[in-house]
Parts: sequence; C-alpha cells; structure tokens
Amino acid sequence: TASTEDLVNVPAGTYYYQIKDTNNCFVTDTLIINQSLELILSCSADTLICKNTPAVIQAFVTGSEGPFNFYWNGNSGLSVFTITPSTDTTMYIYVQDANNCVSDTLNVTISVSPSIQLSVSTANDSICLGNSTQINANIIGEYMGTYTLYYNNQIISTPYTVSPVVTNDWIFMAQDSCNIQSSDTITIYIMPVP
Repeated sequence: TASTEDLVNVPAGTYYYQIKDTNNCFVTDTLIINQSLELILSCSADTLICKNTPAVIQAFVTGSEGPFNFYWNGNSGLSVFTITPSTDTTMYIYVQDANNCVSDTLNVTISVSPSIQLSVSTANDSICLGNSTQINANIIGEYMGTYTLYYNNQIISTPYTVSPVVTNDWIFMAQDSCNIQSSDTITIYIMPVP
C-alpha cells in the first residue's frame, strides 16, 4: 500500500513486483539485483629500506567493479603509495569500489635499516717488534645485514693480521648495503726491547 519502501540486505536475484491502484488496476514489472564479485585487496609485502630512501607500496584489487578509491592510513589516494619514513612505519590500506563496498583492511610495515656500528678489538694490543697480532671486527647494535670491511681503502676479512714496526693507530671502516659507514680505531703498541 505504500508508494515507496526501503529494503536492506536484499540478496541478488530476480524480483517481480506489482503496483495496484484504488480501482484494482495493476501493473507488474521485474527488478534484477546483481551481486558484484567479492572485493579482494592485496598489497606489497613488508619491506626493509635504507634510511632516507623511498618505499613504494602497491595495492591490488580483484573482483568487484571500479573505479576504486584507495585509502592509506585513512587518506584517499591511488593504488601506488610512496613513503620515505625516518623510523619504522606501518601503513593501513583498504579500498572502496563503485558500489561503496569496502574491503578488509591490510597493513604493510616499512622497516628502516638501523645504522651500522663497527667495533674492532684484539686479544693482544702490545707486541714485540717482528711479531703480529690479529684484529677482530664486529658489528654491534641492531644492524643484521651484510657489510664490507676496509682497511686503508682495501677490502679485508676478519680476523685481520697486522705486523707493525712502530706503535700506531689502525683505523678500520665498515660499509653496509645502504652505503652507511662506521669506523673504529685500535692502537697496537710495540713494546721496547729490554
């Protein structure tokens, strides 16, 4: 009897409806409700970046109908998002389709590689002239990646054997995969001849 009616959560299908006036005249029509494909969002995997370098995150949609609106931490954007974080950052992504259906929310964590920190040591920093000692290099702190060790601008391995003829400072440098450098110095003493 109402001229309008709001129906919610109506499943997809074919519906027949009839409109009848006060004179019992009526008209019949058909309404087809289509169910769009399920809106499925996927995105780039968690990633590790070097400090001050951009990370590019991409979101992908399957199913449903476009155009799509992508939301990155609640802000509307495109399917590709570029960020240059200075600290570890998590991005939350969801997408809305042309039917105003909203996907599940996904997240991507961008981790910033910590700075490398070199520490050199030896079991014996005082030796007699003509003898040698080994210098060990260790990376301390949170850095877990690969690195290259240098002495006097030459790539070396550790332990590194030195045979100084005078007391001297030995300066070593480590460089990580982000081209960040760290140096450390050790003094090797030559003991006087008795």
